[in-house]
Amino acid sequence: EPTTFMFSTNQSYSPANYNDKYANKNITMAAALAYSDNIYAVKTHLFLGEEVLVNTANRMGIREELEPLPSLALGTSELSMIDFARGYTTLASGGYKRDITFIERVEDMNGNVLYKKDISKELVLNESYTYILNEMMTSTYNSSFIDYNTPTVMSVASKISNKYAIKTGSSGTDCWMVGYNPNILMLVWNGYDDNSELEVKDGAISKNIWVDTVESLNIEKEWYTTPDNVVGIPLDAVTGEITDKAECLRIIDKIDKIVNTLPFSPTQHMKRNTSIYAGICSDLNVPGTGFKVKDFHIDTLLNRNMPLKEWGIYWLKLSSANGCNAADQILAILSEHKQ
Repeated sequence: EPTTFMFSTNQSYSPANYNDKYANKNITMAAALAYSDNIYAVKTHLFLGEEVLVNTANRMGIREELEPLPSLALGTSELSMIDFARGYTTLASGGYKRDITFIERVEDMNGNVLYKKDISKELVLNESYTYILNEMMTSTYNSSFIDYNTPTVMSVASKISNKYAIKTGSSGTDCWMVGYNPNILMLVWNGYDDNSELEVKDGAISKNIWVDTVESLNIEKEWYTTPDNVVGIPLDAVTGEITDKAECLRIIDKIDKIVNTLPFSPTQHMKRNTSIYAGICSDLNVPGTGFKVKDFHIDTLLNRNMPLKEWGIYWLKLSSANGCNAADQILAILSEHKQ
């Protein structure tokens, strides 16, 4: 909601969201990133302490001397694109700070190496937290976050075929967009050299340049490996509240624990794939991906030699006990595939 921050010096600070759009309710950090919510950013910044952002930026490789101000969370200190890239390279590298260079190697006409840049790296951020942040930054073009506001990159989402962590920013005189995955980092800035005011339509320039360029490159589709200590739970994208999908996932987790006591593990790959979990839930009277639970059981479980009847009994008991309507699905599977 619109917020004025008061300080012990009797000074106040009243940031505003673009177009004066406010949730007026609790929202997730992923949603705040999707909308570039300024109030959320400043609240988080002040809660952690103004020095934390300065120290973290320096640790990530940003060389500009930053002032620990309330507005720093909104980018009120100017950075060069190279400095900007240094910071985002650390996120793109999974928490490792790396050198940025324009020249990797110099060879003579015979292929003899005359110069080779020694690329060093140093782990400066928690790898698990970095992974979570990278995942959250895919919210900027995710339709699940269309609510009281629209994700900032939604206008070009139809042109994005790969998975990227993306963030945008703007002022009255310039716009920028940065996006990355394990194989590429690209930044685009646009504005006038005399600091003229931008028109609303100018905000689309950096987005289209970024997407059109990245999508034209022959880059292998790859995303970061989920750390062992990170588990995805399906919650409401905007509010973070528990949904029916989350209840179904808890049931599946209980089933996993039971099945893993057996001498075989037909669901090992499921533990690292929340999209499959969401797909299973979609047939349990929960809006989802359209993934058919029946087909999943047949194709995945039977091929791994797990008795379908035994699996079905687990589902039936646990779903009935937890209020997740899987009974009809299980009975249908058992009637079609008797063992």
